Amino acid sequence: MDKRKGMIVQVYKDASGTDCSNGGLSSRHTRLLLIGPTVPAIFEESDDLPVVELGKAGNRVHVRPADIPAGDVVGPMFGGAFVYSSDSRFAEATGSNRPLHLHDRFETQEQYDALSS
Repeated sequence: MDKRKGMIVQVYKDASGTDCSNGGLSSRHTRLLLIGPTVPAIFEESDDLPVVELGKAGNRVHVRPADIPAGDVVGPMFGGAFVYSSDSRFAEATGSNRPLHLHDRFETQEQYDALSS
């Protein structure tokens, strides 16, 4: 299988160390590989560089894992972390020169129901 290519982005989260991703990518990684049709293919994916992709909800662009966990899960949803790169191609690729929400939180249906009521 060919390795996916994209650009490296950094994960930014609360300085207190609080993790609201429920074990998402941002709880384990500080750098991710962003892919998408507008993203330049510079670096290859690797075990220490998980792949995320551009997503859209309404008019808002966000970033989400490219590989959705198997099983009965709800998500992805915003877990409190953002991604950004100082590389000028980030703004060109994403249409934003600001950090983007990282939707890396997944919940079981039971967790979702309990936390949503």
